[in-house]
Amino acid sequence: MVNYMSRMPLISFIVPVYLDHDHLPDAIHSIVKYSGASFEIIVVDDGSPVPIEIKSNRVHLERLGVNKGAGKARNIGLLKAKGKFVAFLDSDDVLTPDIAQVLDRCHCDQENPDIFVSSLIGDKFLSEKFGELPKYVKFSDDFVLAKLRHFSANIYRRDFLIAKGIFFPEDTKYGEDTLFLINALASSSSLCLTPSEIYDYRRRANSLMGIGPSLEQQYFLIEEFPRRLYRLLSRFPLHASVRLSMSFNYRVPQAARMVKNQLDCNVERVISGLRFFGQIGLENDQSLRDAASVFWNDPKRKLMDMLAHEADSEVIQKWLYEYQGN
Repeated sequence: MVNYMSRMPLISFIVPVYLDHDHLPDAIHSIVKYSGASFEIIVVDDGSPVPIEIKSNRVHLERLGVNKGAGKARNIGLLKAKGKFVAFLDSDDVLTPDIAQVLDRCHCDQENPDIFVSSLIGDKFLSEKFGELPKYVKFSDDFVLAKLRHFSANIYRRDFLIAKGIFFPEDTKYGEDTLFLINALASSSSLCLTPSEIYDYRRRANSLMGIGPSLEQQYFLIEEFPRRLYRLLSRFPLHASVRLSMSFNYRVPQAARMVKNQLDCNVERVISGLRFFGQIGLENDQSLRDAASVFWNDPKRKLMDMLAHEADSEVIQKWLYEYQGN
């Protein structure tokens, strides 16, 4: 393990927290135990009714007067951070010992990539494919776009995020982490792949992820999220088929889960949200649909054809009931 000796910490860990008094100590302990000598921990209490108290000189505690959401809390932490790198850890998650290997690489890497990409525990894609993949990749590489869901446990160069103005959206409490992730990946010049599994992603029973999003939040993910993602990706030199495929891929499983599992959901509203994908010029552009389909499996190709040709809602509803997969 490299011993980092500098006035600037190598990495700032930013931990937003709301009411999670029970799990936060485990998150902090994992950072202290596995992260070596040069780090700082910034805990941002997002307006907890019972304020978070931390008795540790290793932790900088910031308090928000009212609950403003994890996006705002993470942004406050990012602006307060002093480390060369930053990483975001939820209060109910913990780091694994593998973080030490990645921090060694951050310290020693001469290529100065914008983002070091690692994995959640149990996600073997990068570790199993590591010998076959280049060490440094770009967001626009086909396999990166096709396997983006494996690129979520990351360490970011702080000056890169600040210079590019990359922050978490603060006007929503759901989906903000995905929009931040894709904005960062798409804005980057270079990504360094590592085979390490650095985050143990746990869901406490009363967290937003543990209880699942509300019905209105699920509608947001079907109706508004694809538009936001498509607009975000329009800022980058990506072919329209890539923008389409990424937005589409993120929403199809969500729509299927809603139709199958939510007895009180408005199926027509779900389908109307999906029809967004058939309203961006696809009806008269088979080549765009064909180009995007390289990122889809066969069922999704069939659904896109139905949306583009304005199939009846009953046909699409039946497809959603029968859909299996990611």
